[in-house]
Amino acid sequence: ALDSLDQLPQEQAGLVTLSATSEAGQVIICLRDNGPGAAPEILEHLFEPFVTDKDVGTGTGLGLALAHATARSLGGSIEADNLESGGFEVVLRLPQA
Repeated sequence: ALDSLDQLPQEQAGLVTLSATSEAGQVIICLRDNGPGAAPEILEHLFEPFVTDKDVGTGTGLGLALAHATARSLGGSIEADNLESGGFEVVLRLPQA
């Protein structure tokens, strides 16, 4: 999320919000930013290893792939999408301990 905010115009303040709730035996963690979002051709591949829209040498494309693998191994799930209002959202759902 922080990396995406580097793409905003200087006059626009970047914002990242993190919230957590508990619902139906799950902990739901939501991360949102007001950056440019993900390109359509990247969206369907976000959780695949080495998928990135960053320049060579500035990102490996492993962050969301590792988050996805970890969430699944813990019995949870992760979703990500562009927001209609602009920005990007990642929702992580994990079973309550």
